[in-house]
Amino acid sequence: MTSFVVKKLIPENFVGGLLKEARESFGLSLKQAADNLRIAAKYLQALEDNAYNLIPGEVYAKSFLKSYAKFLKLDSSLILRQYEQEKKLRQKIIYKKTVGEVSNQELRRWPRILKVSLASLAVTLCLVYLVVQAQKIFASPVLEINDPIDNLVTNQSMLAIKGLTDHEAGLTINGLAVLVNPDGSFSQDIELQKDVNNIKIVASKKHSQNTVVERRVVFNP
Repeated sequence: MTSFVVKKLIPENFVGGLLKEARESFGLSLKQAADNLRIAAKYLQALEDNAYNLIPGEVYAKSFLKSYAKFLKLDSSLILRQYEQEKKLRQKIIYKKTVGEVSNQELRRWPRILKVSLASLAVTLCLVYLVVQAQKIFASPVLEINDPIDNLVTNQSMLAIKGLTDHEAGLTINGLAVLVNPDGSFSQDIELQKDVNNIKIVASKKHSQNTVVERRVVFNP
């Protein structure tokens, strides 16, 4: 093989062109180079075409580059440095292209996307509001009895029924209407009969089922 004078790498020259120029200066075909290096000809072709994506991984790309450069009497360290520079350049080009495409295409879609998103949000909020209001309308009223406890035994003939319900609910104790305060609290005195008294407290709303609580109180004078 004849001697070959190593040329200085110029940043504007791509690695693939340098490899191809060196191989052709020796009068070698890709197959001859591949047979000597025991590297598939398609990978050497990829190196000369700067198509590194066709090589299985950067580790292999660098290894093939180093071997090919040495075979062609090129400075392998300079070739690898040139490869790194070109890789950074390719990444910048891909980044700018991607950002440019996003800027030119996606930004034009933003006004329409924003309008659709706002409309969807408004519809969702309306639906949530309607669901909450419907739950309030159709939900059974709250009814908590604080006094008396169930199965209370007392020697007092008058008993105070105290508790809490929805302020808009109607309330009855043993069928008699009871006033509910604005905060939902109520208190009503009833007269007990001797022995067992069954007390039925009912909270009701127009569009919901009643809530019923019962207390059993024994009056033992």
